Amino acid sequence: MAVIETKKIGLEGLPKIPKEQWAKIGVGLIDHIRKDANAGISQEDGKPTFDEYSTSYRDKKKRGTAFKGRATSSQVAPVNLKYTGEMLRNIKIKRPNMSGVTIQFTDGLKVQYNRDKDGRDIFNVNSKNLEWISQQVMNEFEKNAKKLKNIKIPIGK
Repeated sequence: MAVIETKKIGLEGLPKIPKEQWAKIGVGLIDHIRKDANAGISQEDGKPTFDEYSTSYRDKKKRGTAFKGRATSSQVAPVNLKYTGEMLRNIKIKRPNMSGVTIQFTDGLKVQYNRDKDGRDIFNVNSKNLEWISQQVMNEFEKNAKKLKNIKIPIGK
C-alpha cells in the first residue's frame, strides 16, 4: 500500500501589490464614484440611477437657496449630489496597505441619509466599478509577474 504524504505549500514568493498602487486604485475609484454621481448613476446595482429631487428641493437648488453654504451647482437633472460639492470632495483614501485600501466618507451622515432616505447611493461600489478595480488588480499582478524570473514555492512541513 502506498502512503501519500501531505506537504504544506507556502505562497510567500508570489508578487504583492504595493500600498502606493493600492492608493492609486483608491483614488481612481473615488474618481469613478464622483463621475457616476455627477451623471446621476447609483452605486447600487439594482437601481441604476438616482431618484429625482423633490419639486420643492429642485426649485430651491436652482435658486441656490436649498441649504446653508455656497451653492456650486444648480443642476437638477440628472441628480448629481453636488449642491456645494462638499460631500463628494470629502471622499478620501485612508490606510492603503499591501492588501487593499480604505475609502473614507468624511460626510458619512450625508452619504447615509442620501442612500437610506433618498435612494441615492454612493457608498457601495457598482458592478462597473468593481470590474474596473478587478482590472487594475489584474494589471498589477501581470506587471509584477513579468518581473519575476523564478517563483520559489517552498514545499515542506
